[in-house]
Amino acid sequence: GLLVRLNLICSGVNRSGGNRNIDRIANDQLARNLLESLRSRTNKFDPEGTKFPKESELESVSESEDTFQFEITIQLANPIKL
Repeated sequence: GLLVRLNLICSGVNRSGGNRNIDRIANDQLARNLLESLRSRTNKFDPEGTKFPKESELESVSESEDTFQFEITIQLANPIKL
């Protein structure tokens, strides 16, 4: 078999709400910045296959939560033979 794709479950520090006075879209921006960083590494990952599994908005997280999670599917530029 070949290993072609990996599903990553990523965690980030919740940057919205509370007394932090940070824009509510900060978590979304953090996730999208990571996705674009991975897509830019074309020697390792196929940019077309590297994406959020669901292209809809990321799940909202309570302001009281310290962290949030999101998923990214990465497609390897060079599949690994198992």
